[in-house]
Amino acid sequence: MEGKPAAGKVGSHVTSGFARVMLRHLNSDLEHVSKKGGGARYKLRKELVSSIRLNACHAAARTALNRLDRGTTLNVLALAIAEAVEDTIKWNLWRKPRVGGPSAKAEEQKFWRALSHHNFSAVRAFLARREAAVAAHRSEKWEGQDRTHIGGLFVAYLEAAGLVVKAQVSEKGRRAAWKVSLTAKGDGIYQTAAETLIARARSHPMIIRPLDWTDTSGGGFLCSGASYGGSPGLPKGLQPLPLVRFDHEQGTTLETKLKAADLSTVYAGLNALQRSAWHVNRGVLRVVETLAAREEEIPGITTSEPAIPDNLSDEDAADPQKLSESKAKKAEAYSDREAARSRRRAQATALSTASKYARYPAIYFAHNVDFRGRAYPVSDALSPQGDDLQRGLLEFSTGEPLTREGVGWLQVRLANCWGHGEDKKPFPERRAWTEGNLTAIRAAARKPYDRDSLWRSADDPCQFLAACFAWKAFEDDPKSECRLPVYLDGSCSGLQHWSAVIGDRGTAEAVNVLPANAPRDLYREVAEETVRRLQASADPWARVWLNWNKIDRKILKGAVMVLPYGATKQGQPRRLLDAVKERMRKEKSEPFWKDHKEAWSAARFLSDVVWEVMTRVLARPVEAMEWTKNIVRAVKAKNARVAWTAPSGLPVVLDYRKPDAGQPVRPYSDAWKAPPTLRHYQLSERIDWKKTINSVSPNFIHSLDASHLLQSLKRAREEGVRNLAAVHDAFATTPNKTGKLHRVLREEFAALYATCDAHLALLSQNAPNVPPGKTFNEFKPQAIASSEYLFS
Repeated sequence: MEGKPAAGKVGSHVTSGFARVMLRHLNSDLEHVSKKGGGARYKLRKELVSSIRLNACHAAARTALNRLDRGTTLNVLALAIAEAVEDTIKWNLWRKPRVGGPSAKAEEQKFWRALSHHNFSAVRAFLARREAAVAAHRSEKWEGQDRTHIGGLFVAYLEAAGLVVKAQVSEKGRRAAWKVSLTAKGDGIYQTAAETLIARARSHPMIIRPLDWTDTSGGGFLCSGASYGGSPGLPKGLQPLPLVRFDHEQGTTLETKLKAADLSTVYAGLNALQRSAWHVNRGVLRVVETLAAREEEIPGITTSEPAIPDNLSDEDAADPQKLSESKAKKAEAYSDREAARSRRRAQATALSTASKYARYPAIYFAHNVDFRGRAYPVSDALSPQGDDLQRGLLEFSTGEPLTREGVGWLQVRLANCWGHGEDKKPFPERRAWTEGNLTAIRAAARKPYDRDSLWRSADDPCQFLAACFAWKAFEDDPKSECRLPVYLDGSCSGLQHWSAVIGDRGTAEAVNVLPANAPRDLYREVAEETVRRLQASADPWARVWLNWNKIDRKILKGAVMVLPYGATKQGQPRRLLDAVKERMRKEKSEPFWKDHKEAWSAARFLSDVVWEVMTRVLARPVEAMEWTKNIVRAVKAKNARVAWTAPSGLPVVLDYRKPDAGQPVRPYSDAWKAPPTLRHYQLSERIDWKKTINSVSPNFIHSLDASHLLQSLKRAREEGVRNLAAVHDAFATTPNKTGKLHRVLREEFAALYATCDAHLALLSQNAPNVPPGKTFNEFKPQAIASSEYLFS
């Protein structure tokens, strides 16, 4: 069960001042609504009874604060608030169903008793009765335009309370859109919200093992209903969890295909993840909380925000060039500040959640998949798929005393978390690095608060600290259980799969698909070739980049990594510039450009060089990606939908559709200010072919890497690996079981590509008239099973 979304004392206190102002406007508006007729305000008056109106205002304020850490459009915020308000109504009806007298209370007591005894048939029967009771008293269904109208009303109340402000923002190449942002007062409240977490996470870890998946709905949460399409009468926290999370764009077509598919591999892979029990690593939690209480800098944790440049003087503002540059700098600073706030909030949420669940001996994570089959935990607070902090805060609930093999994998884990190039070396050299740094590793575990402690300098500091604690525990008592997850990562997973799909030896060797004595590092090789190109260039920017002398794998990783997922040349300057700025931020160094325009000129020049290197080194995968687009172009002529069945058995449908703007909606309220109307957008039957063409290559490859993940998890569980974690192209288990998991991953990858051209046929069936994609068959897929560094 996901749980009830209560505001909590802290949340209500933070939003109370705003909520009461909002309540006055809400009551004023509803008093003037006719008791007869229809319309959004009539439905709102009928359902939002006086006793829960303040709760609805709190819900609207929390939703706004939760959404506006990165800004949002007016329409999106209005719909989100309408959903929160409607959920408030559903919870009120659910808690107090009008089924007569004391029997309702007695029935609810039976419900909690059935839940505690895992009597799920009784639980679901109770939910069905409650849903029917709620539906019986919700005769007025909220249509799309009603939601837009009601959400708009609450945005007006938020604005009247001084929490938000609306503004029309112009973006290059796009029509000006109305966006909502926090006021100065709201911004101050947000700072409190980021630390006190007034917006409750959508779902937290579970303290009881999730239900196994056996159907397209109803797995994971214990109180999930049985209907795939959802149970509209239930509050959001009690809605059935669908097997496949997808945008409403894919819903209708995909649901039919799912019912007819063999999803046994999908169920088995997800169940293997859900059955893995976790525990909060109290050692890491204690260190991070102590450093936070001391207001000391915590490695990998965002504790500050970029400053916003001051306004120009009147004299400088009269200069068009200076004004343009100032606007660009401010826009960038605001964007950086929003990103920093989002990170701070996520980190604060993770710490708060870890602290809450640290007392439980075992916690679990419900999982489902996206429409390509990629597995995700249903948790936005703390999970094994989180950042370094979240992964460092989690360990398996059970483990084993380390064997000799387990000790070796723990040594590899220490070197991998340390990074700095050690994680790209052969396994013997990684173990040797750990052996050579044991004194510092022991010191990090004994004295983690020292400012020169080794863990503070690691690439993944929190995970490295967790590994240091695990090593110390082993040395203190060799018979103690080691519960540390050891992760095995793929080497540019997208290109690994493309190389196997087309049988391209050159790419396969570059990304460790084929056996070798030492791992290769494609990101480093592209960086080295880029430097050579810069050295041969006469362009002034080439000399500037060479003088900076920091073009390495970390700077170029983001650009290379996204290439097999449909990345375009147009988006690459931003990725490179972000990586350079992040390096400067960490090193606290000044940029080598004088203004915003010059920064982009430098980034565009470097992007051109990197793009040329990448497309030359990876010419064959790039050609294959273009072939997938040709398939979609052929399907476009038939106005059909592109679909295939992934090797996991999951049907994949690309059903992206264009929205249509419905009738204009004007929230009738004295508190409402510009714009004069809102638009309720709804999906049309027109396919968004541009989006479909650009997305086919990444979606195709994601469906293949997801199939490998699910098949590997299924087999690992069958072979006795009980503790499992997966993050798309990274897999984890305890040190003693890592060797077995390592073998399974390689063998399942080889089995997936036993016939190289079989996977291109999955797409070819959409357009039989398009010539088959080119395959090279330059190696035997069976050789993949012997590649030691396929996952390392």
